[in-house]
Amino acid sequence: MANILPEDFTLDRYGLHVRFVNEDDAEFILGLRTDSKLGQYISATNGDIEKQREWTRQYKIRERQGTDYYFMFEKPLGTRLGVSRIYEIKKETFQTGSWIFRKDAPFGAAFLGDIICHEIAYELFPDGVNFHDIKKDNFSVNKYADQFNPQFIFETELTRYYINRRENYLKYKDIYLQKLLPMVARFDKKK
Repeated sequence: MANILPEDFTLDRYGLHVRFVNEDDAEFILGLRTDSKLGQYISATNGDIEKQREWTRQYKIRERQGTDYYFMFEKPLGTRLGVSRIYEIKKETFQTGSWIFRKDAPFGAAFLGDIICHEIAYELFPDGVNFHDIKKDNFSVNKYADQFNPQFIFETELTRYYINRRENYLKYKDIYLQKLLPMVARFDKKK
């Protein structure tokens, strides 16, 4: 991949379809972000649909500049499941976050979406360092992130800060996928 993704970027991986967020996704995104349980650990968002559309228009400018990528994850037939993004993209560093999926998303979809987001980032920036932060009381995400053995940097009263490099992430990602993918397949067969 080049350092800037094409405007028509799409990807199909691990049973998920990935594309860029667009203005038509504003209501779906707002529904996720304003849900009291789902939005508990992310930046507060007000319920104004027009502000969400405007945010998306501004994001599309950053997308074209290669400084921010906001992805929609869907089932192959177009059912929206969740979002995640790569942002604060610099020459050697990037951040991942804003990772939020529907409560009723298929088993494993949220984890696979996060993995795909990281894979895209490390394909774009093979020598890049991923900075991310997790709220201390977000126990499930902390437990999940620990699976990838990130390097702890520092913490504040509410938040832990980490970095992860490509080689390390990919090593632990492969171990995690070996456990996750058979479980996803088993749940898919039950439907």
